[in-house]
Order: sequence, then structure tokens, then C-alpha cells
Amino acid sequence: MDPIDCLTATTINPCSDITASFTPGIGAWDFTGTAPNNSVGYSTPGKEMLFKFTPAVTGIYYLDAASSSADYSHAIDILFKPAFSGCSNTGWKGVGRLSDSYYSLKRRLIGKLQADVPYFILLDAENPGFSGDVVFQVCQTNDMADCGTAPVISFCTPTITNIPEGTGVWNFGGTFPDNSAGSSTDGKEIKYLFTPDVTGYYTLEVLSGDGFVDYLYKADSTGCNDVGWTGIGSFYGNGSRMIGLLTAGIQYYILGDKENTFSSTSQTFQICRVDPPICTLATSIVLCNPTTVDIPAGLGAWNLEPGQEQIFKFTPAVSSNYSIEIISGNNTINYFYKEVSGSCNDSGWKSLGSFYSAGSIKIDSLQEGVDYYFLLDKEDINSSATHTFTICKIDPPD
Repeated sequence: MDPIDCLTATTINPCSDITASFTPGIGAWDFTGTAPNNSVGYSTPGKEMLFKFTPAVTGIYYLDAASSSADYSHAIDILFKPAFSGCSNTGWKGVGRLSDSYYSLKRRLIGKLQADVPYFILLDAENPGFSGDVVFQVCQTNDMADCGTAPVISFCTPTITNIPEGTGVWNFGGTFPDNSAGSSTDGKEIKYLFTPDVTGYYTLEVLSGDGFVDYLYKADSTGCNDVGWTGIGSFYGNGSRMIGLLTAGIQYYILGDKENTFSSTSQTFQICRVDPPICTLATSIVLCNPTTVDIPAGLGAWNLEPGQEQIFKFTPAVSSNYSIEIISGNNTINYFYKEVSGSCNDSGWKSLGSFYSAGSIKIDSLQEGVDYYFLLDKEDINSSATHTFTICKIDPPD
């Protein structure tokens, strides 16, 4: 195991191919951890190769890498950091993992680099037995974020989005829904503006598509940048996801960000509104009288479950324990309840369980004369569901 001498790091010229030739052996540093903090998420006991890159211009940069020798069990991890942070195995940021040769181009976003600041670029083998060449280059992307040119989306009107191949400016890899739809988005972005004319719950529906695009949104008042977004979902072909409660008159950015960099993608989508349950129209449940509910396919307004909701009201004549019995069913529905005094919204519900067909569950201590809402929320958005159920009092044992 040879120590790393950062003074001998090979200098990289912008957008010029450079070859890193690996031989088998144990490396000096192991970057086990959680990506992107000092790791790309894997242990790297193999050898390292160190390079130095100094941008002439401040901008967004990416790294292209390819190897005919790398595969899933012989992957190469790539990291970077400012050279002024020292020649050590701390302070690095993971760029990506070259793990197979199926795609000739492995492009990963590095991020914003400052002019005239030297950066270390590190390639580290996960497997000490790796032997072979990795060809890579570091380039600046010409696509800077410009939210001022974002086209306007009309309510419930199909919009065709065409995103070309190439590396984007922003990467929203992370944990859904906080500033991510759950996947890395190295590809290019496209931004839209949408202004609701009515406060309500809105959905994004992809009508057709031919590649993975992640959708996110935020109020435009938070600025044209890569923070403060809420993930909507990741789509390949058709599908629907709830955006959430949007306020009338507020302008929102809708962002489509392609996951890969090596192909173009086209999708057609629209933003529509879903009406929430009207609690004042809730059907009253009669004690021990079978009630049949038919819930159609489609997205619901409240996100306790993805599917549509129906709401009922029950007022016990006697304080007691009660039970819900599902007599029959043909799809999964989740049951919830709360006091009417908790208001008609998507918070404060208590879960009673998920049922596909017949089943029962106990409800503890419902109070005489108190009004309760019972919410039935379908899990599946692609098919309908029918349940027949009763609410009955549980008599104490003699």
C-alpha cells in the first residue's frame, strides 16, 4: 500500500480525455460512507489515482468516464474536493460510480466550481483486484439555469416536454420528497410556470413518455436555484402523482429533470385539480346496517393513501367499544377515523387498518353523542374498489 502524494497529482485540461491506468493492489484510503459525504456509498479498499483540475471560468462542471474493464464487482468511485482542504481522506464529495461498460458514456454532474481554484479529482477502485483503464474528462456545461424563460402551463392542458441528452445544471439526488423525487438527476432540466386560479389539491399526470424524468415543484418566490423543491415523483411512461395543496394566485415552478445523460426524452403531462371530500355531504352510517362504498380509480385529494377517498359520519348512541366489519371487498382500502370537531382536512386521522376483503377491527371508546368521521381511502389509483361494511357496538361480556 503506497501513500498518496498529492503534489504529484496529474493535471487535467478542460474537456480533454485522460487515461487512468489501474493495477491490482490495496489503496491508501477507503471512502466507506453515505453518498455524497466523503463517499459515493461504497467501500473503496482498492488503489487510488489522483488528478488536479483548475477551472479557468466559474461555472457548472461535469465528468464523463468510460471503461471496458469496470463492472459491478469491479467498480470505480469518483470524488472531488478543493485542493486547499488538504491531502487527506476527508472533505471529499462523491461524484459517481462507474460500475459497468453497458453504456459507453458515464456522465456525472460535479457542480459549481470556482475559477482559478485547484480541485482534486480522485478515482478509487472498490475491488483491490481491479486492473484496467478508465478514460475520463472534466467539462463545463453551457446550460445555466434560466427560470425567466420558463414557459407557462395552462390548467389541465397537455404539455409536451422534450429534454435533450446531456448533463444538466442541477442534480436532485436525495430522499423523497425533500428537494428530490428519490433518484439522481444528472440529465438536463426543463422548467415551467403554473399559477392556480383556485386554491386546491393538484395532481401531475404523465400521459405518455419514453424515459425517466423526475418532477419537482416550489413557489417561484424562493428563487431560481437548486434548493427548496418538493419532489412530485419519477415517471417513465404514463402515471399520476399528487402535487399537494396549491394556493390561488401563487406562481409555482414545475421542474422536469432527466435522470440519465445519454439519451433524449419526451413526455406529455398535465396539471389538474382533484376535489377533496366534502365532509358536509358525508353519508351517515346506521348502527349495524351494511354500507356499500364504490371508490373509482384515480388519484385522491388527500395523501393518506394515493387513491380516491370517500367519507362517512357516525354518531354513537351509547358510549362503548365498537367494531368495523368488512363483509366483502375486491381491492385494498384503508380505514381512518377522527372526531368531526377535528375539522374536514387531511390531518388528525387515526388509522384502523388496511383491508382487501373480509375482516374486522376494534375501535376503542367511542363516546355517546359525539360525531365521528370515517374515511375510506384507496391504495391503488389504477383500479376501482367496492367494500361492504358495518359499524357495530361491542357488548361487554356477561
